[in-house]
Amino acid sequence: MVVPKYKRILIKLSGEALAGEKGIGINISTVQKMAEEIKEVHDLGIEIALVIGGGNLWRGEPAAEAGMDRVQADYTGMLGTVMNALVMADSLQQVGVDTRVQTAIAMQQVAEPYIRGRALRHLEKGRIVIFGAGVGSPYFSTDTTAALRAAEIEADAILMAKNGVDGVYNAINTGSAGAVAEGLEIGDIVVADRLVYHDVDVTAFGYEYGQMARQPLYFESSRYLVSEMKKILEKTHQTSRVGLIATGDSFVAGQDKINRIKQHFPDVLAVEMEGAAIAQATHSIGLPFMVLRAMSDTASHDANVTFDEFILEAGKRSAETLIQFLKELV
Repeated sequence: MVVPKYKRILIKLSGEALAGEKGIGINISTVQKMAEEIKEVHDLGIEIALVIGGGNLWRGEPAAEAGMDRVQADYTGMLGTVMNALVMADSLQQVGVDTRVQTAIAMQQVAEPYIRGRALRHLEKGRIVIFGAGVGSPYFSTDTTAALRAAEIEADAILMAKNGVDGVYNAINTGSAGAVAEGLEIGDIVVADRLVYHDVDVTAFGYEYGQMARQPLYFESSRYLVSEMKKILEKTHQTSRVGLIATGDSFVAGQDKINRIKQHFPDVLAVEMEGAAIAQATHSIGLPFMVLRAMSDTASHDANVTFDEFILEAGKRSAETLIQFLKELV
């Protein structure tokens, strides 16, 4: 009998993974297929918690840029994550996996409130727990939620797959969350064996003193997780690279700013936001981590694709890669 390496894991999925070929919204058949694959892992005796983004339904930052109050926009996005959680929970229930949804915002008619002790008891009883509504406060991403909840439930590992963008972009502006290294194309996978958390004001804008006024922080991914992911990528013949990803607290747009970041970190493969939240939280409590990104842009920014086209390619690919990784890992 196979003995799983990890007893308890938290899986972070992008909301776009639930959209399937529709590109936006929720594709029920796609969710059902994902539920069946998650069940295969659960049947091995692994305790599973899920955090699902809401980008397939709503994104707060673009709404705020269009004039909506940012706090209200973020709360709207939290409701989107609850919708995704309820749909995934139903699909898991239908394949025979007892599942509970817990939300950081009280909505007791449809889900339990998030209570750490209750979540732990659910996991110990073999139930899957899906955490919805983020952390319950605006300005925090579901990546932060994943790191926080993983620490609270004492997960052995966070397994994260997302598409590398944090807002709805057009074909020009996605460079801030895309490829830096030449040769990477839309949808190509980059696995971070290292993350560098840098001060964008200093590295991209050239200010002598930035907001953080400190040296870049480097985080090393779990060698085991990276090694196993490399095997999956080779087995599935996916175009991929393993190396350094630079992550900061704000977006970086424009080739001149990307070039400045490359001067600071010559071997960087891609730039993005929020990976540092995973790294900092997991390192602080000694958990292994790995960040996987599907590229949303090329280094030359010459890929003329729409956001919907990107969802179909990058979002689907990162989710499928993670599911295959889970099945092989255990």
